[in-house]
Amino acid sequence: MGSFEIFDAESIKFQKPLYCDTCGRESKPVPCHHCKIDLVRRDAATFDPGSGERLYHPECLRTVLLQQKVSKGLMVFLIPFLAWIGYSYLGYYVHPYMGFVGAPLGGFLGWWLAGLMAPKK
Repeated sequence: MGSFEIFDAESIKFQKPLYCDTCGRESKPVPCHHCKIDLVRRDAATFDPGSGERLYHPECLRTVLLQQKVSKGLMVFLIPFLAWIGYSYLGYYVHPYMGFVGAPLGGFLGWWLAGLMAPKK
């Protein structure tokens, strides 16, 4: 095997095993995106909601997916509920046209509360 085929050739020590370029990348430790503890790349679970590759432990990935479901559930419940409360409160007690102001205010309040109550990542 030539030195150009060895992964990370400049940091070779005799106590460490030699890897080819492909196996060296797969056995390289990388930090988990959720808990920041190192894991081996070949054992990582990937999750790519947008740009950039995110690597997780399988347990951490399940936790992240559950947190996203809880956050969406809170928003689905709180935004319409508080919009209805704002519409009915301002529409009945203040003035009928104020209900059209109360609905967006209540929706915004629901969105803000859902963000506060959602589990942190």
